Amino acid sequence: MTNGPGPVRLESPRETVTARAAVLAVPAPVAARLYPDAPPADREFLRASGYAPMLRVSLVLDRPLAPRGARPRFATLVPSAEDPLLGVITADHHKHPGRAPGGRGLLSLITISRAGTAELVGAPDDAVTNRLLARAERFVPGLSRHVEHVRVSRFRYGLPEAAPRALRLRAAFARRPVAAVEYAGDWTVLRPCSEGAVASGGTAAARVVAHLTGDRGPRRRARRRSRRRARRRLIPPSTTGGEPMIPFGKRIELGTLFDDLADRGGSTVVHLGRPLDIAPALGTALDPPALARLVRAASGWLAAAGAGHGDRVAIAKRDHWDTVLLACAAARIGAVPALLSAHLDADTLDTLLERLGPALLVTDSARLAASWSAGGAPESRAARTLLLDGDSATALTLDDVRGAPVPAPHRPPVDHPLAIMHTSGTTGVPKLVTHTTRTLLRRLAGFEARRWPLLSARPDDVLAGSFSFVHGRALAWTAVALTHGPRELLALPSSDWAEAGPLLDRHRPTVVEAQPATFVRWRSRARGDDHPFDRVRLFVSTFDAVHPPTVRTFLGATRHARPVWLQGWGQSETGPLTFRFLTRRALAAEHQRHPTTRDLGRPVPGRTRLRVLDRDTLRPVPRGTPGLVVCATRALADGYVGERARFEGKRAGRWFMTGDIGVRTRDGRLLLLDREADAVPEGSGTELEDVIEDRLPTSSNASCSASPAGRPCPSSSPTRPSTPSAGAKRPPTCPNSPNRPS
Repeated sequence: MTNGPGPVRLESPRETVTARAAVLAVPAPVAARLYPDAPPADREFLRASGYAPMLRVSLVLDRPLAPRGARPRFATLVPSAEDPLLGVITADHHKHPGRAPGGRGLLSLITISRAGTAELVGAPDDAVTNRLLARAERFVPGLSRHVEHVRVSRFRYGLPEAAPRALRLRAAFARRPVAAVEYAGDWTVLRPCSEGAVASGGTAAARVVAHLTGDRGPRRRARRRSRRRARRRLIPPSTTGGEPMIPFGKRIELGTLFDDLADRGGSTVVHLGRPLDIAPALGTALDPPALARLVRAASGWLAAAGAGHGDRVAIAKRDHWDTVLLACAAARIGAVPALLSAHLDADTLDTLLERLGPALLVTDSARLAASWSAGGAPESRAARTLLLDGDSATALTLDDVRGAPVPAPHRPPVDHPLAIMHTSGTTGVPKLVTHTTRTLLRRLAGFEARRWPLLSARPDDVLAGSFSFVHGRALAWTAVALTHGPRELLALPSSDWAEAGPLLDRHRPTVVEAQPATFVRWRSRARGDDHPFDRVRLFVSTFDAVHPPTVRTFLGATRHARPVWLQGWGQSETGPLTFRFLTRRALAAEHQRHPTTRDLGRPVPGRTRLRVLDRDTLRPVPRGTPGLVVCATRALADGYVGERARFEGKRAGRWFMTGDIGVRTRDGRLLLLDREADAVPEGSGTELEDVIEDRLPTSSNASCSASPAGRPCPSSSPTRPSTPSAGAKRPPTCPNSPNRPS
């Protein structure tokens, strides 16, 4: 193959073929032979990309067998210490039920050892089968008696080897300019699996299109038209296609967020409740230049560990703000960070990792130990594992990748996946929600980052945030807060007062954003005379139900003349949908049915629309009638990883099913009644929870569910052993309810 000034030429003994562009979808050694005149960066990486041969013996069984002791899973890895020849046993009937007829099994025995494979690759099929069957009997007793058919497959180029030289050269290979000759194959991303091969095909196609459509004229004309339309609307235009953005045209990019802040002279100091897990030596106070250096270094770690453009990088570690920094580092090299809570049980974590199929798992010793003790194996669900602390014989550690070259930043197209986060899992296994640059940064963070009266941070503000940093809100909050440039930013990884209290006391925040459970936990601290909330002008709660007594306590605790509580409602898939401002006056009445925080306010103007549908017919209902709430927003997520059909099943055109039951009032406000899965037959369980907490001063965490008889069954946990105040009624006890009062 030659690539001169004219078209690409592929010469063979039969004929010569020419084309404007070509993709070499062959193993690296074959590509090197086909294209000897490749550019230097290509040629060096092709030569460094080696392969290990592989043998696969596929067995059709008369019953679905699997390695003993294993739960129903697709692959079982065999350590070389256990067997130097047999590397992997795959139960293909576990991967998908359609891979084997009902009652039958399909098992594959795979060699990985280079020496063992070389010994058998030239042997007859019977000899190969007998040798591997004998070794597999140790792991699948009685396997030989149930074999009906055998097929032996030999692969000269079986598995790409991520040799040190290939890892070192891959960054330059990934940064190469688009050209007429491109490459596809799992070796291009050093990810030996079919998913890696498919991802490389998409990358190759995008690069070929970019090469063939090098004229930027049409794109420039479209941008000029969008700017003219934006000026007519008096909305600051985006430099990337007409999305409203923050003043002065500052774009928010996740991968280069801290570089951009440092370049603009940002001076916000970030204070931490404890040192970062990935860089404890940096202490608990960092400025934008220090954070930019850390993110750049972390991007080199991830690239050296094998992550690259389009790869998914699962981050499952102890909750801390450095999860956000690792997400920025992954985005900086074009990878897609997937943020997973450290509190997931082992089975759930394994399920989510299996859906993700990450090229790299970034984790810590505590997370691995918790999974192993419960029978999980998260490291087996990823191509590679990077351990942030301690030593490991099977995973890379920070010492292995520290000091790696920093790759050039890569910005994916705005509609490609940017980050993945999971839902709360209150209705089952959490869903993995994919957001793009357009949905998360342009339409959610970009809208919030505009200068809004009251809401936007001021130069003298001290912002405090306490919530799970694996939530998508953590990415938007970090980007928006630092873009506004407050004096200080407090990142609190724990709501434990022993950790959060001293930091809040030292820096006295003026804006506090936290999840409702945190506000409930801090409520007793806000009641005394000496508390750190005396300067707060704005409280923000956007995650879950918050009850009136909690709001009333914090609004009453601050010395600010007119403090405001911003209550937002939305979902991981949609971002904020409604908002409402609460003041001292709005919540002045106590021990009544109203006021209630179930009034969620109105949809975000110009951004979201709401409808209420009949739960049976899915037709719109009149105002004032309860029904299923659906929304329309341009910030809707791109889908669920591994559950596309489930995501599409919640959509009807531009409308998305929220799963909440509510009422639209005549003036357009939304009253939230219940989650559809927890709805009580009459009234509102969430409103009843508000009333319980308001009338029982010593209670917290009130809940209401339907009893087996169908009646609302409230319950409440006391904050301390005491007797209810005079006139207060205890919630009724439902003997057969799963949620009895404690």
